[in-house]
Amino acid sequence: MKTYLLFIICLTFLSVSSAQEQHIKAKFKITNAEINSKDYTDYYVANKGYLSFYELDGSEDLYFVSFSLLRKTQSFGKIYDVEAETEVETEKSFKTVLYKFKWSYTNDYDDKTGVAQVSFYEVSKALKTEFICIMTLENHEILKLKGYKL
Repeated sequence: MKTYLLFIICLTFLSVSSAQEQHIKAKFKITNAEINSKDYTDYYVANKGYLSFYELDGSEDLYFVSFSLLRKTQSFGKIYDVEAETEVETEKSFKTVLYKFKWSYTNDYDDKTGVAQVSFYEVSKALKTEFICIMTLENHEILKLKGYKL
């Protein structure tokens, strides 16, 4: 009985000590979704799909997550090899920032892991900032998500 109690105490301590607080840098609501050119908008909107960039306490790394509020599922992980390009606003175009990066992700719903190539466009319009996110997975699936910044 003592061994079992000690095990539970250690497990609780490890769970609490390994938890890190997330600091959200930007959050985006998904309003349009395609996977391999097939429309999945209804699924993402009905399940309240979002994208977010965040940092963890004690880390300078940047993380990315695609999550569903209703299904309580997510794909999450660290991003790296980040490149940024800015196109300034003109009379004919809005300011656009393109972020290209690799995303080392894990799905919490099926434990699948992988690395995706991501192109994330942030378009600053007068009333809101919109985004287009194109993810190319290792299996060559292409996810195209659109929406706006919260």
